[in-house]
This record gives sequence, C-alpha cells and structure tokens, in this order.
Amino acid sequence: MASKKISELSSTSEFSDDAYIPVVSDGITYKMTLESLLQKTLRLDKTLEVSDVASKTTISNADVMMMEDASSSNDKKRCTKAQFLHDVPQVETGSSAPASTPSKKGMLFVDTAAGDIYIAAGTSSSSDWKKVS
Repeated sequence: MASKKISELSSTSEFSDDAYIPVVSDGITYKMTLESLLQKTLRLDKTLEVSDVASKTTISNADVMMMEDASSSNDKKRCTKAQFLHDVPQVETGSSAPASTPSKKGMLFVDTAAGDIYIAAGTSSSSDWKKVS
C-alpha cells in the first residue's frame, strides 16, 4: 500500500471503540485503539460516563469544575468551586451569635446553642447580621 498524505485520506465521524489509530514516535509507527486514546477524556457520545468516576468526599474552594458556557456558544469553560458558589448564599454555624463580618449579603448563620438564625444584610461589620428567629 502506497503512503498517502493526510489530505488524501477519507474522513468519517464514526468509529468503533476498537478501531486502530496509528501513532508515530521516534520514527516508529505504533497502533492503539480509539478506546485507549479516549480513555481519559469526557465524551459527549457516552451517557452516564461521569457517574463512573470516583467521588470526592471533601470539596475545597480551589477544586475545578467543567461547564459549557451558554452565553459563549456552549464553549467548554472551567471554574472553581468558589467561583461557582459566588452568588449562592452560604450557611455558617456556631455556638453563639455571629461575631464575624459576613462575606456576602444573604448569608445565613445558625446559632446551634440558642437555635437562633441570622441573615447578612450587608458586608461592613458584624452588626450586619440580623436576627430573624
């Protein structure tokens, strides 16, 4: 079989996972399956693929998540947990009334000893916590 330029090859959008892909390294041609090549990628054509990934028990604010940006033609984007939760009110707990300054309006604080609930009306000082119950 004669060699062909990439531009001369036929193209298709459908391959089975056991199709072979040529890989050239240091002038030597190897073959690998498409499944092996895609093993560590997220695929749109596979349902429930993410559910097979191991769960993380403790999530940090620096952890990165993938999303499709609806305002940018669904381009793939990433964000941290902290960015994702930026506008979502958080809940803090303590065994007395809150003494810290709220980090964002709408935050909730639960005094677990007294059973009181506070909401953050501002972010200037600890007096921005308003008791609601």
